[in-house]
Amino acid sequence: MNPRLILIIPLLIIGGLLAVIGLRLGLMVATTSETDVITHYASKYVEAFPETGQAEDCYAVPGEASGVWIVVVCSSDNLDQRREYHVNRLGGLERQVDGTATLQEDDA
Repeated sequence: MNPRLILIIPLLIIGGLLAVIGLRLGLMVATTSETDVITHYASKYVEAFPETGQAEDCYAVPGEASGVWIVVVCSSDNLDQRREYHVNRLGGLERQVDGTATLQEDDA
């Protein structure tokens, strides 16, 4: 076998894999909408508080922290059931804040 082929074939395989991974991540970013993210995390909130939690208790604001695209805030009249989901651009959960912790931070 030609020595050049021994070098070129692994490089072509690595390049092909990187292209597939890049296309997959690009497709995920392009097709993930704000509505999809809000709906997903609102359903998680309802699962966490089945007695009183409702999807209508949730809304979203733009993320301010690095790597956070959207913050989905869910809160009913009971502040102990307040929950924030800090979500990245791929729809993954970066951080979850429960209860009134963020209210106390904002007041300080």
